Amino acid sequence: MAKYLYFKYPGASREEALKKKLEAAPLENAEALLKAYALLDIANKHGLLDVLKGAISAEDAILDKVANYANTPEAINILRNFLVLSRAATAIDPEFLHEASRNLITGVVDECKQTPAGFFGTMRRMFSGDALRGLYILIAGLEALGKTARNREKK
Repeated sequence: MAKYLYFKYPGASREEALKKKLEAAPLENAEALLKAYALLDIANKHGLLDVLKGAISAEDAILDKVANYANTPEAINILRNFLVLSRAATAIDPEFLHEASRNLITGVVDECKQTPAGFFGTMRRMFSGDALRGLYILIAGLEALGKTARNREKK
């Protein structure tokens, strides 16, 4: 009768495969490694690594302080106000806001270069169409604030 021959393939062990892969990695990823070394060098020069090391070693103390602050009424109000304001900010068209801020900056820079107008020049400018529109927008905002304050006072 024939006997079975047991043959075990002497393939590379897991450790040897990892070692080969690790040796090939610097060649395959040389550019990325150089960028990572440069980033680490910059972080070290600016003391960022020391700050991170301190933050990691004091993580329990930092998390305790953050958790304690998060339980205060002030932190809860900040978070609620942020959510309300972010909802209001999403209603504003970004293009409108961008154009308005650009016009505001241009107008302020131009006005700083000119000599101030007199009383009548200022009054004439204040009653121009664009100035009145801006004043009406501000007044509408003030009215909304006043209405809210009045309604809360009644409660």
